[in-house]
Amino acid sequence: MVVSKDSILRWKKSYQHTRNFVRDPALYTKQGRPLAFSREEAEFVLAALEAEPTLYLDEIQAMNGTQHPISTIQAKLKFRLLMKKKTARTVNPNQCPKAWANYVAHMGNYPAEFLVFVGGYIAQDTLTRKSLGTTRPPHSTHP
Repeated sequence: MVVSKDSILRWKKSYQHTRNFVRDPALYTKQGRPLAFSREEAEFVLAALEAEPTLYLDEIQAMNGTQHPISTIQAKLKFRLLMKKKTARTVNPNQCPKAWANYVAHMGNYPAEFLVFVGGYIAQDTLTRKSLGTTRPPHSTHP
């Protein structure tokens, strides 16, 4: 095993500073960038989504009070709060009856209050998809 010169210099500096080879982990300084969301902000966003699951990112940004970019809010929902973005994709019944039947069978399981309608109709192509908000991923039953 080869130890780098940088590691040896760090250890030597630490020993000269503390006169100890082992440091108390409680005295370690935090590494990396600070979290964009504090624990309180994360709890606030979770509570807001529990109360209104169909909130959009810009609405969360306005409610939060701090000026986090929407991309930061989306990243925190995805990676820190383990939520996923859900997007409705519809099928035009005139194009493929089989695909329409599959869509109706799949979407028929969701209550109407879980769906977001755009301008009185469901978007029928990929250019006008509307996000359904965010949800927690399903728990896996596989080991």
